[in-house]
Amino acid sequence: MRGALRLPWWLHTLHAKLMLSLVLLISLVAGSSAFMLLERAQARRLMEVEERANRIADLFGQSLAQPLWNVDREAIVRQIKALAPNPEVVRFTVTATRYGVLADASNAPQPPPPETIVRLRPIGFTPQGDAPREQIGEVRVVLTKAVTERNFAVARTAVLATLALMLAVLYIATFLLIRHLVRGPIGRQEDMVDRMASGDLDARCMVESSDELGRLATRVNVMAERLGDSTASLRESERKFRSIIENSLEGIFVLDRFHLALTNQL
Repeated sequence: MRGALRLPWWLHTLHAKLMLSLVLLISLVAGSSAFMLLERAQARRLMEVEERANRIADLFGQSLAQPLWNVDREAIVRQIKALAPNPEVVRFTVTATRYGVLADASNAPQPPPPETIVRLRPIGFTPQGDAPREQIGEVRVVLTKAVTERNFAVARTAVLATLALMLAVLYIATFLLIRHLVRGPIGRQEDMVDRMASGDLDARCMVESSDELGRLATRVNVMAERLGDSTASLRESERKFRSIIENSLEGIFVLDRFHLALTNQL
C-alpha cells in the first residue's frame, strides 16, 4: 500500500516490537517519576538554604547587639568571619545607625539576584535602666543558591546514571527472557508449519507450555492431523477413481460446462 507506514527492518519481528514497547513504557514511567522526585528534592534543598539564611540572620541580630552598641569592630568582625568560610556565604554586612558600615566580609563576587538569598535583620539594644529599646543598626546576610544547585546537579547526574544502568540491566534480562519464553517457541512453531507447508504432514509442533503458545501449538497439531486425514482420503478417492478408469471396458470422456454449452449451440 502506497500510503502505509513502513517500519524499520529491525521492527519486523514480534520480539523487537515487544522490547521497544517495554523500553518506551519503562523509560516514560521511570523518567517522569525521577524528574518529579528530583524537582521536589531540589525545591527542598533550596528551602533548607533559605532557612539557614533566616537562622544566621536571626543569630547575628541577637549576638551583635552588644558589640554594635560598644562599636567594637573587632568583636563584630570575629563573629561574622566565624561563618564566612561557609561556601554558601556571599557577604555579611553590619551597619550601625550612626556610623555606617562597621564590618563587611565576603567570599566571592555577588551572583545575580535570582541566585542569591538576602536577609536583613535589625539589631536592637536595650540599655540598662528604664531606657527604651532602640535600633542601633542592621545586619545583611547574602547566601548563594549556586553551591546547592551545583551539588544537586552532581547528585542528579548520579541518579540518572544509576537509572540508565538499571534500565540497561532490565532490558538485557527482559530481552533474554522474552527470547527464551516467546521467540524460541514461536521460531520452532514456524519451522514446523514450514515443514507442513512443504508436504511433511507428519511434522508436529512441540507443546512446551500450557499458555497461549502451547495452546496454539496444540491447535496447529490438530490442524495437521485433520489435513493428513483429508489428504489420505483424497488419495484413496484418487486411487479408486484411477482404478475405475483403468479397468473400464467402455470409453469415458469428461465434459465440462464450456464444452456442454458449445455442444448445445451446435
